[in-house]
Amino acid sequence: MRLRRHPWISPRGRLAILGGVLALAASAVAACQAAGLCDPAKEDAAPAAPSAAPSAPTPNADESASAEDDLKIAAEWVTRYLDPSRKNLFDTGWSAHWHVAPDTPKEREIALLTVAITQLPTARERTAGLRRLAGLYPESLTAIVGPAVAKEKDPTVRAVEILLMGLTRDLAALPVLRRHLKDTDASVRAAAADALGILHRPAYRIPLTSPWLMGSGRERGEPSIAVSDPPISIESIIRLSMYGTTSPKVLEMDHRIKDEPINLDPEVRGELEKVMVDGETTAEREAAARALVAWPPEKYRLRVAEWGIWIASEGRLQLAQSVLDEIPAFVHRTGNPVGEFANRVNPIMFITKPIVHVTADRPLAVDLEVHIELGRPWFAYPLPDEFSLEARTRYGPPWHMDAKADSLLKPLDNDQVAPLQDLREGYPWLWPNHRRYGATGGGMGACSNEIAAMGLRWQSLIICPKAAAWMKLPEVPEDPKYRWWAGLRAVSASFVSSRGEAERFLYYDGPTLANAPVKATLDGDTLTFTPQEMFPTLVTGRLVRSDRDPECTVTPGGTPPNVPGPTAWWAGLFIRVVGGKTTAWPVAVPVDGGRVRLSESRPAAGAEAEAALLGMLTEAGLTREEAGGLIGCWRKQFFQTDGQRFLLRLRPSDYEAMCPMTIQPAATEGARVGLVLMEFDRLYLPNAPAAETSALQGKSPLEEHRRIGHGLSRP
Repeated sequence: MRLRRHPWISPRGRLAILGGVLALAASAVAACQAAGLCDPAKEDAAPAAPSAAPSAPTPNADESASAEDDLKIAAEWVTRYLDPSRKNLFDTGWSAHWHVAPDTPKEREIALLTVAITQLPTARERTAGLRRLAGLYPESLTAIVGPAVAKEKDPTVRAVEILLMGLTRDLAALPVLRRHLKDTDASVRAAAADALGILHRPAYRIPLTSPWLMGSGRERGEPSIAVSDPPISIESIIRLSMYGTTSPKVLEMDHRIKDEPINLDPEVRGELEKVMVDGETTAEREAAARALVAWPPEKYRLRVAEWGIWIASEGRLQLAQSVLDEIPAFVHRTGNPVGEFANRVNPIMFITKPIVHVTADRPLAVDLEVHIELGRPWFAYPLPDEFSLEARTRYGPPWHMDAKADSLLKPLDNDQVAPLQDLREGYPWLWPNHRRYGATGGGMGACSNEIAAMGLRWQSLIICPKAAAWMKLPEVPEDPKYRWWAGLRAVSASFVSSRGEAERFLYYDGPTLANAPVKATLDGDTLTFTPQEMFPTLVTGRLVRSDRDPECTVTPGGTPPNVPGPTAWWAGLFIRVVGGKTTAWPVAVPVDGGRVRLSESRPAAGAEAEAALLGMLTEAGLTREEAGGLIGCWRKQFFQTDGQRFLLRLRPSDYEAMCPMTIQPAATEGARVGLVLMEFDRLYLPNAPAAETSALQGKSPLEEHRRIGHGLSRP
């Protein structure tokens, strides 16, 4: 303590003042200790127990006490610990370090905790012992819990014990974990699969969110196993892994369990793969998939082929589906309002549609995440685990500081689309179970983070070249309007499963506020192309894309390769359909725009028109089968509906910007092909009879799309 010099206080006076302050502080500490409110030697201080509660063990308990005495001490401590009258704001935090017997040697306290874990009569009491052990002595978990798990009768407690051993990433736990991969209880088998995966290498960040970024209320608690009663804090386990100490005084931003891989016997991976493919329950198959996401085989083939159609209307681009009722009822609606996720966006600290075919040569587990830039999903199948977000920093004047996180994408909310329920991310038994997004700091003018892109995450997809016995595809209604869905199953891709649902492809779609990279207009036989910004500033104030925080990224993997590379032009196809007759003109569109006269090129008619589109798609990397699936879905709209339209094939870089994708493990091959559909109201019919010309006058194919408010993407 330093006292400021003052001309009228002598050195002796300053010393007297300092002595008085120190004396007051010492008396305050003594009073606090006398009241049982604090103990500087231990972090186990708690309010004095009521007189009716069992008395605490004496500080110097006899280490040679009989087994009966040890059981009694453990029972008395648990009674105090689980007393519902004890209230503590930091129940999942500071209380994790309360000791069973203050001033008792470590070995004696561990012995008492062992008694609590193995001998107390109820599952809740034994779990309390586990919680204390994990909070005080995480380095002793495997040695104590390993033998105890074999005697534990309650499957929930047994599963928690196995998870705790996995979180320590102690190789000594390997035999126990492998043994319980064949436990009689499915939840225990699932826990063993998760624990083995974490032991090798965590597939997801633990915890998902750094303690520095946790918000208010319950989120002030510590990372914990949420399926136990009481919940078990894993903060000490994280500290031991990260820093080699359990001291609560050490805390860094990148606060998590280390994820360096530990080499295990390849037979362990084979056992997990068998559980993933042949497991009895969804829970254990999913757990095995989580374990294998970060543990792919040494050699594998994984092809990811995606295609999507956008409908460009009046210069605005929308992932489009012609009508809402063409989507089968079993497809999940993902219409959660954007504002529902506002609490997952970090506040600024002021310092001044589409189909995805996946093909693998052997069973694989895959973590796949995709965004719709300046957009959001409305439909998905199979069931995804969670929404994924991207937040951008808004810069502007001070009155923008109160801008809401959902203000940018809120116009895309649709109350006709039901919300998605049961969202979770990472390990479902851990809390927190969501990531947080956006920068945590900004320079001059940084106002807030806003959600600028929404997407979906299938974090433990099971990929099988042949359908497993438990994979049941949903029944598609016989109504012709659903025929497109059944047709996609003809593509010989692998079967995919997420959360117990299976299909032969991934499906998602929804609207976007983005623009097509080029705008096309038709005047007689002349097409005029004008480049435009794909992602304009749509709100007042400057919205800046920020790099994701480490805790906001998917575990390192790769994006599917695109074929071919960037080009200096867009490929396109102008299609005219009149009275069932189809004519098409291939068009090359320079990136800097320009004009093309259709009368100067040779058109393709009838079947040749479809062949021209097929060639355009295979040239971009789709197989003939994959391209045939796209054409089969859109044949009626492209080639059988009277009108004039232009199909612009996006470059690979355009598609990646529109719908960025992250996948782990990395794909070995693939393609992402997007088509922008532009409909024209004005008619170009060279040398056509007047009767044909009048057949289209006054009709606009866009009217059907506009009647639903927003377009949707169709595969």
